[in-house]
Amino acid sequence: VVGSDHVPWFERLLRSRVAGTLALHSPCPVVVVPEDRSRDGAESAVVLTLDPESPLRSALLFAFRQADERGCVLQVLHATEPATLSGRADELHERVVAVLSEWIRAYPDVRVQLDDAIGDVADAIVRASRNAELVVVGRPHANALHAVLAQPTSLKVVRRSHCPVAVVPDVEDPREPLGG
Repeated sequence: VVGSDHVPWFERLLRSRVAGTLALHSPCPVVVVPEDRSRDGAESAVVLTLDPESPLRSALLFAFRQADERGCVLQVLHATEPATLSGRADELHERVVAVLSEWIRAYPDVRVQLDDAIGDVADAIVRASRNAELVVVGRPHANALHAVLAQPTSLKVVRRSHCPVAVVPDVEDPREPLGG
């Protein structure tokens, strides 16, 4: 758990961004807590961002466990850039539901709320963070091509979130829900 790197741009030139660096390179989940975190009006929810084209099992496991331990709703946010949709909204929604189905069976006590959003992915996550106690963002394998593309989204969320953000690296074999 680390504090956020909310510093003016000129100070960023002079010192490293510890939270962002840890979140992008740590072999374990890193939770970044914003400096100006306010619990006013925050609902009891864990927000998980999910890409049905490359769901990260480690992030799913982390989010379901957090929601289960906290006894709160798991808000699954499927945000899609408008250019990506091009007539695929129903297909992508069905894929999200299919990915979630095995996890819902493994965690029957976790209430899941699925929200679809169209627009900038980082902006949608930051909006959802206003009413959450935790946001969970997956981080693909460092050698995956989409990891390079996903990093800016993770960093934007870490820097702008209204609540703590858990950046969860993907691992080869998170055993739940299939292995129990």
